[in-house]
Parts: sequence; C-alpha cells; structure tokens
Amino acid sequence: MTAGPTNRHMLARETARTLALSVEGALMQRLAQGDVDIERLQTSLLAVASGITPPRRRFINRGMREEFWPEVRKRWEADPRDGYAWLSKELNGEVSNAAIRKHAIEEGWSKTA
Repeated sequence: MTAGPTNRHMLARETARTLALSVEGALMQRLAQGDVDIERLQTSLLAVASGITPPRRRFINRGMREEFWPEVRKRWEADPRDGYAWLSKELNGEVSNAAIRKHAIEEGWSKTA
C-alpha cells in the first residue's frame, strides 16, 4: 500500500503554488506595461508548478570546439566508470564534473560499456 502525500508535502505544494501565483501576477502587470515578453511568461513559475514543461535551455559553450561535447559524450558512454569526476580529471579540469553531468542529463547520455 502506498502512502499519500504528507501534510508537509501538501503544505509545500500549496506554498509553491501561492508563490507562483504571486509571481505570475507580477509578470502579468509587467507584461501589461510592456516590460516582459510573452516567452518569459510561458516559462513562469506558475507554468512550471502546473506541470507545463519549459522549453529546453541551450548550453553556452564559449571557447569550446563544436566537436568537444560529442567527443566527451562518446568517451563517457564507452567507459564503465560511474560519475563524471573521473572524466573532468582526464580532461585536465577543462570542464567541471557538474558541467559534464548537466550535458549528460540534458542530452540523455547512457552508458554502452
């Protein structure tokens, strides 16, 4: 038997919804004044709280060769080691393990080894 949401979870959800509504109202006011574009409204907290998936973000890779991330992905997927710290070390700290992890999640990397 699975337990339903606890009171704490329900309170957290309601608090998040109240905050989202407040932010949504402020964004609507700014939109009416011409200060916010419609794309910003589409990714507002209310949209997120309502379960609408925001558009995928693009990575900014200043100074990286175009083939850098595909090479990193190929290397990570072919290696049986878990995590990303080992790869960051092997790349001489050129990118952090957090950056590698973000790319892996965003791009749906999976181990082949």
